[in-house]
Amino acid sequence: MDLEKYCSNIENQIKEVKYDIMIKEEELNKLKDFASRLTGGLEVLTQLKKENPAETLKREIQQTVDELAQDS
Repeated sequence: MDLEKYCSNIENQIKEVKYDIMIKEEELNKLKDFASRLTGGLEVLTQLKKENPAETLKREIQQTVDELAQDS
């Protein structure tokens, strides 16, 4: 086997693996950012619920009444 060809093949594989790692890291960072935004949104909703539980319950009851009225 030609040693130069073998070395070249390994170098190309290393480049491909490094590229794959870079792509996966970018995808992972996007997923982490998305998870962070979802967590933030959930925290906001939880805080709103705590600040005004009566209003939240009123809204849920009104929504249920509206849905029932539409089904009739």
